[in-house]
Amino acid sequence: MLNSTHAAKSSFSLIRAIDRMRKRNWVTDISWIPRDGNRVADMLAKLTDPSTLDIIELRSPPECLLPLLHKDAYDASFVHN
Repeated sequence: MLNSTHAAKSSFSLIRAIDRMRKRNWVTDISWIPRDGNRVADMLAKLTDPSTLDIIELRSPPECLLPLLHKDAYDASFVHN
C-alpha cells in the first residue's frame, strides 16, 4: 500500500500521511519485518489503546517486556547479514 502509485488517494489516512512524508526531500525504504522479527514492538503496540493518539513515555520497560528484551539482548538469531 505504501509503495502504490495511488497511496496519496488511499482511503486510509495513515497511508496518505506517510505518503506525504515520503514526498519530502528524504530517501526512504519501506521493508516488511515479520511480527516474530520484532516482538518487543509488537508487544508495545498491543499494550496501547488503539482509540487514542496520545504519546506515551516509558521511563522503564513494562514488566511483560523484560523476557523479550532479555532474549533480544542475548540471542543474535534476529541479525541478518
